[in-house]
Amino acid sequence: MTILTTSYVDYQYLEKKILESDLILVDIDGVIITPPQYLCSSHWYVDYLKNTNATNQSLEFKMKVVDDLYYCMSKTQFILVDQGLVALLNKYSDTHAIVGLTGRTISFHSETQNWIDRVGMEFSNHNFDVFYKDNVSILRSGIIYVGHDPYTSLPWDKGEALGKFIKQYNKKVQNILFIDDMMGNHMHMSKFCNNSDLEFFGLHFTKVATHYDNQFQHETLRLIGEKQFDYLFHNDLAHILSDEEAQKVLHYEACVAREEFL
Repeated sequence: MTILTTSYVDYQYLEKKILESDLILVDIDGVIITPPQYLCSSHWYVDYLKNTNATNQSLEFKMKVVDDLYYCMSKTQFILVDQGLVALLNKYSDTHAIVGLTGRTISFHSETQNWIDRVGMEFSNHNFDVFYKDNVSILRSGIIYVGHDPYTSLPWDKGEALGKFIKQYNKKVQNILFIDDMMGNHMHMSKFCNNSDLEFFGLHFTKVATHYDNQFQHETLRLIGEKQFDYLFHNDLAHILSDEEAQKVLHYEACVAREEFL
Protein backbone atom coordinates (compact mmCIF):
# COMPACT_ATOMS: atom_id res chain seq x y z
CA MET A 1 0.00 0.00 0.00
CA THR A 2 1.33 3.44 -0.99
CA ILE A 3 -0.25 6.88 -0.57
CA LEU A 4 1.55 9.82 -2.17
CA THR A 5 0.45 13.29 -1.01
CA THR A 6 1.08 16.02 -3.57
CA SER A 7 -0.29 19.39 -4.66
CA TYR A 8 0.78 18.94 -8.27
CA VAL A 9 0.70 16.16 -10.84
CA ASP A 10 3.84 14.48 -12.11
CA TYR A 11 2.19 13.50 -15.39
CA GLN A 12 4.94 11.13 -16.49
CA TYR A 13 4.87 9.26 -13.20
CA LEU A 14 1.06 9.18 -13.11
CA GLU A 15 0.93 7.82 -16.66
CA LYS A 16 3.21 4.99 -15.54
CA LYS A 17 0.85 4.21 -12.64
CA ILE A 18 -2.18 4.29 -14.97
CA LEU A 19 -0.54 1.75 -17.27
CA GLU A 20 0.24 -0.49 -14.30
CA SER A 21 -3.32 -0.40 -12.92
CA ASP A 22 -6.38 -2.51 -13.71
CA LEU A 23 -8.78 0.11 -12.34
CA ILE A 24 -8.27 3.86 -11.96
CA LEU A 25 -10.67 5.58 -9.54
CA VAL A 26 -10.95 9.36 -9.63
CA ASP A 27 -12.71 11.66 -7.17
CA ILE A 28 -14.75 14.54 -8.61
CA ASP A 29 -14.65 17.47 -6.13
CA GLY A 30 -11.20 18.87 -5.54
CA VAL A 31 -9.68 16.67 -8.24
CA ILE A 32 -11.63 17.24 -11.47
CA ILE A 33 -13.77 20.27 -10.59
CA THR A 34 -14.04 22.78 -7.76
CA PRO A 35 -16.03 25.98 -7.20
CA PRO A 36 -14.27 29.24 -8.10
CA GLN A 37 -14.78 30.36 -4.48
CA TYR A 38 -14.04 28.73 -1.13
CA LEU A 39 -17.69 28.09 -0.25
CA CYS A 40 -19.01 24.72 -1.53
CA SER A 41 -15.52 23.31 -2.07
CA SER A 42 -14.62 20.01 -0.41
CA HIS A 43 -11.93 21.92 1.53
CA TRP A 44 -14.62 24.26 2.88
CA TYR A 45 -16.98 21.39 3.71
CA VAL A 46 -14.46 19.53 5.87
CA ASP A 47 -13.63 22.73 7.76
CA TYR A 48 -17.32 23.55 8.08
CA LEU A 49 -17.95 20.20 9.76
CA LYS A 50 -15.15 20.94 12.22
CA ASN A 51 -16.19 24.55 12.87
CA THR A 52 -19.81 23.58 13.58
CA ASN A 53 -18.73 20.53 15.61
CA ALA A 54 -21.14 18.59 13.41
CA THR A 55 -20.06 15.14 14.59
CA ASN A 56 -21.46 15.89 18.06
CA GLN A 57 -24.71 17.45 16.84
CA SER A 58 -28.14 15.87 16.43
CA LEU A 59 -29.05 13.76 13.40
CA GLU A 60 -31.39 16.53 12.26
CA PHE A 61 -28.51 19.01 12.32
CA LYS A 62 -26.22 16.65 10.39
CA MET A 63 -28.84 16.07 7.72
CA LYS A 64 -29.27 19.84 7.38
CA VAL A 65 -25.50 20.19 6.90
CA VAL A 66 -25.68 17.83 3.91
CA ASP A 67 -28.78 19.62 2.57
CA ASP A 68 -26.92 22.93 2.84
CA LEU A 69 -24.00 21.49 0.88
CA TYR A 70 -26.20 20.35 -2.00
CA TYR A 71 -28.10 23.61 -2.07
CA CYS A 72 -24.77 25.38 -2.24
CA MET A 73 -23.53 23.14 -5.06
CA SER A 74 -26.75 23.76 -7.00
CA LYS A 75 -26.11 27.52 -6.84
CA THR A 76 -22.42 27.63 -7.68
CA GLN A 77 -20.35 27.37 -10.83
CA PHE A 78 -17.47 24.90 -11.12
CA ILE A 79 -14.06 25.18 -12.73
CA LEU A 80 -11.46 22.69 -13.88
CA VAL A 81 -8.82 21.86 -11.26
CA ASP A 82 -6.01 20.56 -13.49
CA GLN A 83 -6.14 20.53 -17.29
CA GLY A 84 -3.15 18.21 -17.61
CA LEU A 85 -4.68 15.63 -15.29
CA VAL A 86 -7.93 15.53 -17.26
CA ALA A 87 -6.05 15.31 -20.56
CA LEU A 88 -4.00 12.38 -19.25
CA LEU A 89 -7.04 10.51 -17.92
CA ASN A 90 -8.95 11.11 -21.16
CA LYS A 91 -6.03 9.67 -23.10
CA TYR A 92 -6.71 6.26 -21.54
CA SER A 93 -10.48 6.35 -20.90
CA ASP A 94 -11.13 4.14 -23.96
CA THR A 95 -8.39 1.58 -23.25
CA HIS A 96 -8.33 1.51 -19.44
CA ALA A 97 -11.03 1.56 -16.76
CA ILE A 98 -11.13 5.22 -15.66
CA VAL A 99 -14.04 5.42 -13.20
CA GLY A 100 -15.31 8.36 -11.16
CA LEU A 101 -15.83 7.74 -7.44
CA THR A 102 -17.58 10.59 -5.65
CA GLY A 103 -19.22 11.27 -2.31
CA ARG A 104 -22.06 13.00 -4.17
CA THR A 105 -25.45 11.26 -4.22
CA ILE A 106 -26.91 9.68 -7.34
CA SER A 107 -29.81 12.16 -7.19
CA PHE A 108 -27.26 14.85 -8.08
CA HIS A 109 -26.15 12.98 -11.19
CA SER A 110 -27.55 15.34 -13.83
CA GLU A 111 -25.97 18.43 -12.28
CA THR A 112 -22.67 16.61 -11.83
CA GLN A 113 -22.62 15.26 -15.37
CA ASN A 114 -23.33 18.72 -16.71
CA TRP A 115 -20.13 20.09 -15.17
CA ILE A 116 -18.10 16.99 -16.03
CA ASP A 117 -19.10 17.49 -19.67
CA ARG A 118 -18.31 21.20 -19.53
CA VAL A 119 -14.73 20.65 -18.41
CA GLY A 120 -14.26 17.86 -20.95
CA MET A 121 -13.71 14.90 -18.61
CA GLU A 122 -14.47 11.51 -20.17
CA PHE A 123 -14.89 8.56 -17.84
CA SER A 124 -14.98 5.01 -19.14
CA ASN A 125 -18.61 4.00 -19.54
CA HIS A 126 -19.89 0.88 -17.76
CA ASN A 127 -23.50 -0.13 -18.29
CA PHE A 128 -24.47 -2.25 -15.31
CA ASP A 129 -26.12 -1.64 -11.96
CA VAL A 130 -24.26 -1.26 -8.69
CA PHE A 131 -26.31 -1.24 -5.50
CA TYR A 132 -24.78 -0.04 -2.24
CA LYS A 133 -27.02 1.33 0.52
CA ASP A 134 -30.49 1.10 -1.03
CA ASN A 135 -32.33 -0.16 -4.09
CA VAL A 136 -31.03 2.54 -6.44
CA SER A 137 -27.99 1.91 -8.65
CA ILE A 138 -25.09 4.22 -7.75
CA LEU A 139 -23.29 3.86 -11.12
CA ARG A 140 -24.11 6.30 -13.90
CA SER A 141 -22.06 7.32 -16.96
CA GLY A 142 -18.84 5.92 -15.55
CA ILE A 143 -19.22 7.56 -12.12
CA ILE A 144 -19.93 5.77 -8.83
CA TYR A 145 -22.04 8.00 -6.55
CA VAL A 146 -21.31 6.82 -3.02
CA GLY A 147 -23.57 9.30 -1.19
CA HIS A 148 -23.42 10.62 2.38
CA ASP A 149 -23.77 8.95 5.76
CA PRO A 150 -26.48 10.91 7.62
CA TYR A 151 -24.86 10.07 10.97
CA THR A 152 -21.52 11.71 10.13
CA SER A 153 -22.35 14.10 7.23
CA LEU A 154 -19.37 12.51 5.45
CA PRO A 155 -19.41 10.29 2.34
CA TRP A 156 -20.09 6.62 2.80
CA ASP A 157 -17.04 4.35 2.73
CA LYS A 158 -15.62 4.50 -0.81
CA GLY A 159 -13.81 1.20 -0.27
CA GLU A 160 -17.07 -0.61 0.47
CA ALA A 161 -18.68 0.99 -2.58
CA LEU A 162 -15.78 -0.18 -4.73
CA GLY A 163 -16.37 -3.72 -3.49
CA LYS A 164 -19.93 -3.57 -4.83
CA PHE A 165 -18.62 -2.33 -8.19
CA ILE A 166 -15.97 -5.04 -8.50
CA LYS A 167 -18.57 -7.76 -7.91
CA GLN A 168 -20.39 -6.61 -11.06
CA TYR A 169 -17.25 -5.83 -13.06
CA ASN A 170 -16.49 -8.54 -15.63
CA LYS A 171 -12.72 -8.12 -15.69
CA LYS A 172 -9.98 -9.15 -13.29
CA VAL A 173 -8.87 -6.44 -10.89
CA GLN A 174 -5.58 -6.71 -9.02
CA ASN A 175 -4.09 -3.21 -9.08
CA ILE A 176 -6.02 -0.12 -7.92
CA LEU A 177 -5.03 3.49 -8.56
CA PHE A 178 -7.05 5.95 -6.48
CA ILE A 179 -6.95 9.76 -6.88
CA ASP A 180 -8.74 11.73 -4.15
CA ASP A 181 -8.24 14.97 -2.22
CA MET A 182 -9.34 13.61 1.18
CA MET A 183 -7.01 11.43 3.26
CA GLY A 184 -9.96 9.79 5.02
CA ASN A 185 -11.12 8.34 1.71
CA HIS A 186 -7.62 6.98 1.08
CA MET A 187 -7.71 5.26 4.46
CA HIS A 188 -11.04 3.60 3.62
CA MET A 189 -9.82 2.54 0.20
CA SER A 190 -6.48 1.20 1.37
CA LYS A 191 -8.21 -0.81 4.12
CA PHE A 192 -10.59 -2.35 1.59
CA CYS A 193 -7.77 -3.19 -0.82
CA ASN A 194 -5.66 -4.71 1.95
CA ASN A 195 -8.56 -6.90 3.11
CA SER A 196 -9.27 -7.91 -0.50
CA ASP A 197 -5.64 -8.70 -1.44
CA LEU A 198 -5.57 -5.89 -3.98
CA GLU A 199 -2.51 -3.79 -4.69
CA PHE A 200 -3.25 -0.15 -3.87
CA PHE A 201 -1.65 3.13 -4.88
CA GLY A 202 -3.27 6.34 -3.69
CA LEU A 203 -2.60 9.83 -5.00
CA HIS A 204 -3.70 12.26 -2.27
CA PHE A 205 -4.15 15.27 -4.55
CA THR A 206 -4.11 18.48 -2.49
CA LYS A 207 -3.89 21.18 -5.18
CA VAL A 208 -7.06 23.03 -4.10
CA ALA A 209 -6.36 22.77 -0.36
CA THR A 210 -2.75 23.91 -0.87
CA HIS A 211 -3.95 26.90 -2.89
CA TYR A 212 -6.14 28.08 -0.03
CA ASP A 213 -3.62 27.28 2.68
CA ASN A 214 -0.94 29.28 0.82
CA GLN A 215 -3.22 32.23 0.04
CA PHE A 216 -5.04 32.73 3.35
CA GLN A 217 -4.48 32.24 7.04
CA HIS A 218 -6.88 29.67 8.42
CA GLU A 219 -8.91 32.15 10.47
CA THR A 220 -9.29 34.49 7.46
CA LEU A 221 -10.44 31.55 5.34
CA ARG A 222 -12.95 30.55 7.99
CA LEU A 223 -14.39 34.07 8.04
CA ILE A 224 -14.56 34.16 4.24
CA GLY A 225 -16.53 30.92 4.26
CA GLU A 226 -18.86 32.20 6.96
CA LYS A 227 -19.53 35.42 5.05
CA GLN A 228 -20.18 33.56 1.77
CA PHE A 229 -22.48 31.15 3.60
CA ASP A 230 -24.37 33.98 5.28
CA TYR A 231 -24.89 35.86 2.01
CA LEU A 232 -26.00 32.68 0.20
CA PHE A 233 -28.55 31.60 2.80
CA HIS A 234 -29.70 34.92 4.24
CA ASN A 235 -29.43 37.37 1.35
CA ASP A 236 -31.19 37.34 -2.00
CA LEU A 237 -28.05 37.39 -4.16
CA ALA A 238 -27.89 36.36 -7.80
CA HIS A 239 -24.46 34.86 -7.21
CA ILE A 240 -22.26 33.55 -4.42
CA LEU A 241 -19.69 36.01 -3.12
CA SER A 242 -16.24 35.42 -4.58
CA ASP A 243 -13.34 35.13 -2.13
CA GLU A 244 -12.30 38.68 -3.04
CA GLU A 245 -15.84 40.04 -2.54
CA ALA A 246 -16.11 38.31 0.82
CA GLN A 247 -12.78 39.82 1.87
CA LYS A 248 -14.02 43.30 0.90
CA VAL A 249 -17.20 42.83 2.95
CA LEU A 250 -15.14 41.67 5.93
CA HIS A 251 -12.81 44.66 5.54
CA TYR A 252 -15.74 47.08 5.34
CA GLU A 253 -17.40 45.59 8.41
CA ALA A 254 -14.12 45.79 10.32
CA CYS A 255 -13.77 49.47 9.37
CA VAL A 256 -17.34 50.20 10.49
CA ALA A 257 -16.70 48.40 13.77
CA ARG A 258 -13.59 50.48 14.39
CA GLU A 259 -15.47 53.71 13.68
CA GLU A 260 -18.19 52.69 16.12
CA PHE A 261 -15.61 51.82 18.73
CA LEU A 262 -13.90 55.19 18.33
